[in-house]
Amino acid sequence: GISVTEKFPLKFMDDLKWVIDRLEKLVIKKDKINGQLELKMKEMEQNLQELQEENSEITEKLQSSNKIVNLKSIEIQKLHNEKIEIESHRAFITKTMQLVENEKNISNTNPNDLLNENKMLKDEITRQKIQLKNEALQQELNADHMIDNLENSLKSNDNERKNFQLLVCKLTEALFDARKDKYDFQDECDEKNQLLNAMTEEMNSLKINF
Repeated sequence: GISVTEKFPLKFMDDLKWVIDRLEKLVIKKDKINGQLELKMKEMEQNLQELQEENSEITEKLQSSNKIVNLKSIEIQKLHNEKIEIESHRAFITKTMQLVENEKNISNTNPNDLLNENKMLKDEITRQKIQLKNEALQQELNADHMIDNLENSLKSNDNERKNFQLLVCKLTEALFDARKDKYDFQDECDEKNQLLNAMTEEMNSLKINF
């Protein structure tokens, strides 16, 4: 029969063996990289799930903080209104009692003394009104300061939540990119594997005679 060296040059046979050997190594490398990609994707999916859970917890805390701020604001306003109302009633009662006492003693009191006492009473009432007004203003300022602190805390928590959401988005994009790279590499390996199979079949179909 006709020998292989007569049908095909030796260099061609060497090149063919080299290509087959190279393709076999690529298949082994493909399997190894596929395994690494699977592990990496599982790790990224786990990280993404953990971040999403943490993001949900932060969102719940923010909603809870918002409710607390609203309740505190309402409570502060109620206390503020109650104090003003109580102090107003107290001043009115004190003034009324003093005027009644003056009426009872008017017959035994020097008119000038009564005028002086009434003036002192009016001055005292004016002083108490000013003091109550200042106290109410101070309480209102304290309430505003407390609300500002709570709002700043909420803004800080909101920024932290946004940063987590941004990180989740980036990790999601990275996961999608990794999946695309995996599928692209899988396609490339499949093409090379098909070429290897075709060349192997071609080699097996040759009638080699020595």
